[in-house]
Amino acid sequence: MVSDNWSSNNDLLINVMQLTDSLKDWKREVFRNIFWRKKDVIAQLQKEEVLYQENLLWKQKVQCDYLCHGDHNTRYSGVPPLGGCFATISSWDTVKPTKAITFEVVRSILLSMAPLKAPSSQCDITDLYICEQVRMVFISDAIPADISQKPRG
Repeated sequence: MVSDNWSSNNDLLINVMQLTDSLKDWKREVFRNIFWRKKDVIAQLQKEEVLYQENLLWKQKVQCDYLCHGDHNTRYSGVPPLGGCFATISSWDTVKPTKAITFEVVRSILLSMAPLKAPSSQCDITDLYICEQVRMVFISDAIPADISQKPRG
């Protein structure tokens, strides 16, 4: 910078003025750009924070609306149920087990279901009770009325 703006042919005052002007231009280009970029970066960060907060607000609003008003998805409400797709059991006489209902049989059937229907990690805790309930249904030919009730809680 100094070598470009300093000439041995010029007077000291002229050299100092030329160098001063060049340094001012350099300072304006370099440091003002830094400050402008800093302002831009801060504005971008603030914009991202505001967008995040807006997104969070909308998620909370949707959750509140869902909790207050429930799910009003009625798209399928006019569709009639599918009839005849599944076999119906008319009486318990048609459902006679071919082998004895033992703990091992019931447990193996439960574990063969999809993981979300009978998780094996939780089955160890409840399998004695569940297996006994299933055995009693087949032995007595009657399903207890409270078996399909939701647990209170």
